[in-house]
Amino acid sequence: MLLSTAGMKILTIFYFLFVFLTIGAVPVLSAEYPIPEMDPNAFPAPKTGCLASSKCHAGIEPIRAHNSGMAKRIYDLGQKQGDPNGCVVCHGGNPKEEKDAKKAHSGTPQGSMLEAFNRHSASMWINDKT
Repeated sequence: MLLSTAGMKILTIFYFLFVFLTIGAVPVLSAEYPIPEMDPNAFPAPKTGCLASSKCHAGIEPIRAHNSGMAKRIYDLGQKQGDPNGCVVCHGGNPKEEKDAKKAHSGTPQGSMLEAFNRHSASMWINDKT
């Protein structure tokens, strides 16, 4: 049975709600939160680049624990693309631009498999490129 476009949208919304409630909310509900492995100050280069103290993304938490295999791989790829914190691996953008948000959020660094800046790094259309 094929779903209509509206049906697919509803199914997608329920899927993301399910994922958020079963995975995303767990740390928030935990008595030990924030856990050290998710500390924003534990990035390889905290308070620099996208995460600089005066910038919009200051204090943002990592998508995975810093000591996880995924985070280590992202940091390694990010280092090769000029961003030791790895933001550009999934988002693209210009890791050297720290003053102009429009320039920082455009293009991709050399060595990236992405074609353009991507605000939504969890997009299924970029999973095979990160």
